[in-house]
Amino acid sequence: MITSKWRKHVWMKRSPVIRPFLPETKRLTPDTMLDMIQRHKQVILKPARGYKGRGVIQLSDLGDDSFEWHVNHKKIRSSRSSGLYEHFTNTYSTGRYLIQQKISLAEFDRCPFDFRVMVQRKSTQTAWHVTGKLARVAAAPFIVTNYTKQMLPAEQAASAAFGETAAVDLMKQMDKLGLHAAHHIAPYYVDHRLFGLDIAIDKDGHLWIIEVNTKPDIGMFRNLPDLTAYKTIRSYKKG
Repeated sequence: MITSKWRKHVWMKRSPVIRPFLPETKRLTPDTMLDMIQRHKQVILKPARGYKGRGVIQLSDLGDDSFEWHVNHKKIRSSRSSGLYEHFTNTYSTGRYLIQQKISLAEFDRCPFDFRVMVQRKSTQTAWHVTGKLARVAAAPFIVTNYTKQMLPAEQAASAAFGETAAVDLMKQMDKLGLHAAHHIAPYYVDHRLFGLDIAIDKDGHLWIIEVNTKPDIGMFRNLPDLTAYKTIRSYKKG
């Protein structure tokens, strides 16, 4: 099974429906690093192959040719934009990485959060269904929601950030986006029946597909007070 984040991004970008919901993403090179940090001021560096937020780094332009590297709970400063890529390869990794536009996430209890959306189909059916959604609240001072402070129903987090009326509409948008993504990427994964989408929502209420997981962890849904979604996901996995 192909697990490259870059290939999945390229495939999704081919869809005019999905494209507006994808943050700008490029393969990391000296040129793309300089271009992206100059235009976006904050970017995310992540391994082309990886999971659970391992190896993810946030790079911020502080101005006056000063930069901040946020890795796990640590923040380190460096200088000179011309030396950014060299600093990265010498300090962090020489492996293949992607560079992605940083999304300013909506917050719950003053901590950023995103969503995990599970989309599945049964072995005897071709129709895709959203079987579960939850919100993951990042633990301070981590930059990725894989280090969670708490997990809670998606509607609860959206309501706290945008109000109940807007949250209802956001849940509908998220379901439609998840189904569009599954329908679009499924032909590249013959016989695959489960996708887990990491969907962010910015402070303006716009949804973004951060990535699609082909082997998502379903155990996180056991952390919800209502286990209905977890049971549904397990039922779909069995058949």
